[in-house]
Amino acid sequence: MKIDALISKKNLRIVKLSGGLGNQLFQYLFACATFKDSSDCIIFDVSDYFNGLAKRNFVLDKLGLQGSYATCLKTIYRDQGVQYVDLTILSVFGSNNICVGDALQRIPLIAEKEIRYTPLKEYDLSQNVYIEGYWQSYRYWADPINDARSYFEVLNRLPQTTLNGTAHINSRPAPDVCAIHFRRGDYNTEFNEQYHGKCEPHYFFQAMRLSGAKQFHVYSDDIAAAQDVFSQFENVRFFEGATSDEIADFISLMGYSQLIISNSSYSYLAAYFAFAAHQATVIAPYPWYSFKDVGPDVPDNWLRLNRTTGSTHSEDDARINEAKISVIIPVHVRHQYLRHAVASILGQSIKATEIIFSLNGASDRARNEANLLASLHGNIRIVEATRSSLSLARNNGIQAAIGEYIAFLDDDDIWETTKLEAQISAAIRTSAALVATNYYKFDELGQKYFVSSLSSNRSNLWKYELSVANYLSGGSAALVRRDVFNTVGFFDESMPSCEDHDMWRRIAIAGYKIYFIEDCLVGYRTNADNMTSKPTLMLQGELIHLSKILNEGGLYTESARKFYERIEFLLAQYFETPSRPFASYSISGELDAPKSQGTLAYGQSKFYYLRRLRQTLSTGKLKETVKHFFLKPHAKRTSVSITLIIQSWKAVKIFFLVLPFEMINYLFYRFKNMFKRSH
Repeated sequence: MKIDALISKKNLRIVKLSGGLGNQLFQYLFACATFKDSSDCIIFDVSDYFNGLAKRNFVLDKLGLQGSYATCLKTIYRDQGVQYVDLTILSVFGSNNICVGDALQRIPLIAEKEIRYTPLKEYDLSQNVYIEGYWQSYRYWADPINDARSYFEVLNRLPQTTLNGTAHINSRPAPDVCAIHFRRGDYNTEFNEQYHGKCEPHYFFQAMRLSGAKQFHVYSDDIAAAQDVFSQFENVRFFEGATSDEIADFISLMGYSQLIISNSSYSYLAAYFAFAAHQATVIAPYPWYSFKDVGPDVPDNWLRLNRTTGSTHSEDDARINEAKISVIIPVHVRHQYLRHAVASILGQSIKATEIIFSLNGASDRARNEANLLASLHGNIRIVEATRSSLSLARNNGIQAAIGEYIAFLDDDDIWETTKLEAQISAAIRTSAALVATNYYKFDELGQKYFVSSLSSNRSNLWKYELSVANYLSGGSAALVRRDVFNTVGFFDESMPSCEDHDMWRRIAIAGYKIYFIEDCLVGYRTNADNMTSKPTLMLQGELIHLSKILNEGGLYTESARKFYERIEFLLAQYFETPSRPFASYSISGELDAPKSQGTLAYGQSKFYYLRRLRQTLSTGKLKETVKHFFLKPHAKRTSVSITLIIQSWKAVKIFFLVLPFEMINYLFYRFKNMFKRSH
């Protein structure tokens, strides 16, 4: 049937294949089961495997699975909120009725809504469509399971492969032999490890104990790592696989009566077909991904264990209910909001162990309100800082806390009732050291008028992201495991603001797992007396933080462009300098500062600093500049009298010595340039 005829009948289904063997099989089965009508024309787009974009190999053709596979030249665009694809067929292989050079235009793009099962009725598949997604659920093809199993009849006819001199299983293993899929090789990158996560030894050891098997066959893409983990067991045999040989592993795994799988799509599918064919017993991990609790459906009679600790869901539930949580509220002068903040803690679905009021230069009214609330509620304690400092108040609270988890709440903010439950659940189920949530803002009348656009659908490499901006929001949105502070230290008391951003970044750099909840579970009050309403302090704090990143060598090539764009914007704000294009930056080798372009707007007392800034920017000394002007003044506290003497001398020096000289120098060069232009 010709393409134009297919388009007119609205039965053209173009399904993008992506990922490794498991993902390709999920996508293939989804398409075959969803579009069963004889008039449907299914084209599998395998372009990424042949244009260098895919990190894995296309393997379905090696399985002998029938289909029309094509490479395409694609253009994706949006029109009135709907995404479309224009494509031209570049090459075709497999059974097909399409021709090279066929051009298809304005095909609606249907993207999977979430990496979990979503009923097909939520998608408009009634017309020609281009489909993207992983479709990792057996429920898409569970009803026609016999049809799905028939797709794999060819697998039983494939020759068994010998790898590294070790033959794979040629017949069905005994019922007391358990297969273990130990995935490591393709997780040996920072992105894959943080985004996907991996099953830890505790998971496998607990699964082995619960299986009761007498022998274990370990299949792995990293046999050295597998041998290191399982070397303590005498009843373990190893089978090494590789990307090109994973089909042999897949075929072998389907024959076992017991399987312990990793968070791998193809070991999941091998286990599912073993389960469907001969009721194999399967132990599977959770959560599937690190960044969010999503992943393929698992049949109800599979046993699921926490992939880090090896605990069951019920054991994790018990830990969640028994967790000790200390909530720290710095108290300064906003007495009128304190009761509202406390009420939002007391109303949590999971109760906090204690609430700590950390007074930091508190006013009499704020102190009285804190004492009153402490007298009314037995789980409220009061500690006091020696001076007014948000960081010091939080640090005092941390040191006094008895909880294994610490949550922070500013005295003018509030929590939704499920905030602590969502965070402690994520912390225990994903072994995260820091869990943050999304937020909304509300006014004095309680009206929610702005919802944050923060999203966890990021690279999840937080140490890179947090060197650019605070994607985890403020202190009221965070829950941190107590032992983390023993490693990374406390909040930086020298910073006038952005100390929370600095803390989250330090936690990420230390290698702790961070989890972000997209639900808006924190309410930030909009009033004239919070930190965000003080732009000078916010600006100074952020510049100090950026200078710390430079001084620590914590800037990464991946975020260098964003970093310099941010610091340039902030410096322009502070010094009232005109912005300069990014083209003046150099990121190769050492991260150089931009060269100044254009004339700076000099003005009165800022003249000296602007002159110095221009000089240092033009000579590539941005790091030293920011450190000199913003980090050093806060690095060490001195007595008031000494500080006054030093600042007085600096003022005298600048206004009576340096400024006149700089002004004369500036006027000289200006008149000189005017003289040149006149001639």
